[in-house]
Amino acid sequence: MTEPRLTIVTVCFNCVTDIEETIKSVVAQKEYGIEYIVVDGASKDGTTEIIRKYIGTIDTFICEPDKGIYDAMNKGIMAATGQWIYFLNAGDILCDGGLKAVPFAICVTDDNLCGIIGKIKVCRHGTLYEHCVGKPFFEVQKKFKNMGFSHQGVFIKTVLAKENPFDTSYRLCADYDMMVRLYNKGYRFERIEEYIAIIKGDDGTTARNRKQQLLEEGRVCGCDKDFSFKMLVAWRSLKMFLHKVLKR
Repeated sequence: MTEPRLTIVTVCFNCVTDIEETIKSVVAQKEYGIEYIVVDGASKDGTTEIIRKYIGTIDTFICEPDKGIYDAMNKGIMAATGQWIYFLNAGDILCDGGLKAVPFAICVTDDNLCGIIGKIKVCRHGTLYEHCVGKPFFEVQKKFKNMGFSHQGVFIKTVLAKENPFDTSYRLCADYDMMVRLYNKGYRFERIEEYIAIIKGDDGTTARNRKQQLLEEGRVCGCDKDFSFKMLVAWRSLKMFLHKVLKR
């Protein structure tokens, strides 16, 4: 059996209104040599039943309780057999033909390359926007910085993901932590101009936990104990509080 070029992993829990659109977007591009893994945390809202409708096109279906999103993603990593791995959240969809231009075959031969970073779009209230988050962390000199790209836009070599799984002590930024660990080991990332996915931008876990995200980003950057960083957290917390008050 030929080794698949790419493993796509979708993790979900109680996502009955979102999961089917995501699955359909992946199945529509199976022609590009994709292994598809779905990891469900034993949903109780009908998500599992929808997934089973597509069981003939899903290569591996794991349905069991987990310890959170990154634990579920690690299960996907351990089950993956593709040369590259990519994570697509429930509710997010692949762009039509988005995988066609990704140079998997060429890039797999570069031993120093750990990831390929593509572009993504955000859907807010039915309108598409380009996802702009600034420069990737490895192009920013200051100590504190965010990842600079979304995990829905990055492909990682599976062998490196297996060797450097997500740190489940993070709630929101284990993906950023993985990227930094790989970069600090001497690996590099390649950027491409292809749009890979459309992500939901109306809500989301990170959007609801801005302070927690900021604290975890500081931890990844190694500046969470710095006085200047603590002042930044206090200032942004105040801004978020005032924003809520003024919206009432």
